[in-house]
Amino acid sequence: MYEKSHFNRHLTRDDRVRIEALFRQGHDKKEIADAVGTSYETVRRELKRGACRLLNGKTWVYYTSYSAKVAQDDYDARAARKGRRDKLGADYDYAAFIEHKISADKYSVDAALSAARNAGYSLAVSRTTLYRYIDQGYFSLDNSCLPQGKRTKKEHPKRLPARSAYRSIERRDVPRHDVGQWEMDTVVGKAKGKSECLLILTERHSRQELIMKMNARTASNTVPHHRLLLPPICQL
Repeated sequence: MYEKSHFNRHLTRDDRVRIEALFRQGHDKKEIADAVGTSYETVRRELKRGACRLLNGKTWVYYTSYSAKVAQDDYDARAARKGRRDKLGADYDYAAFIEHKISADKYSVDAALSAARNAGYSLAVSRTTLYRYIDQGYFSLDNSCLPQGKRTKKEHPKRLPARSAYRSIERRDVPRHDVGQWEMDTVVGKAKGKSECLLILTERHSRQELIMKMNARTASNTVPHHRLLLPPICQL
């Protein structure tokens, strides 16, 4: 059976008074945790719970410190709002086991519940209930203690453009002063769902343009049209 660790216990009023004294003496969180007999995360959350602003009587400058009274009052107020824990009841060993698995062993909620079942505990709560108990402060941990999964970004294959039956004009190494070299493009209007377009042919040297309307932007429509517009010697 699981042996309850001192890291799982709740801080008492005396613990908070001791934390206040050690904090004002300049000890860091690790040293305070070792002296009080609790975990570093518990001390970190406790210092945040009891944080308060005090006024320095010599410099008249406000500074942030820790107050055992503020922390204890906050703890008592939260405890008063909790009410009766219907499912956990007085099974503190089960609660300590779950808390240890999540905070110390870095288990997920589901893994901690499964480990408790394998350890022989008769009590069992659902993952939804356990999440609610964590949010309501029944445990000395919060959602930051839960392992965070990383969502893998799905990679989509790059779509290659359709290969043209003709080589691009930039790849032909044709100078602009040669007569009879034509460029071809289409112009599409704003109307959605319309397949009509204009086929535009431009002679590179003279800038002469030939324009014809096409019913569809397809290769089967384009090839006959540009063959009709250009003389045989100028075919692309």
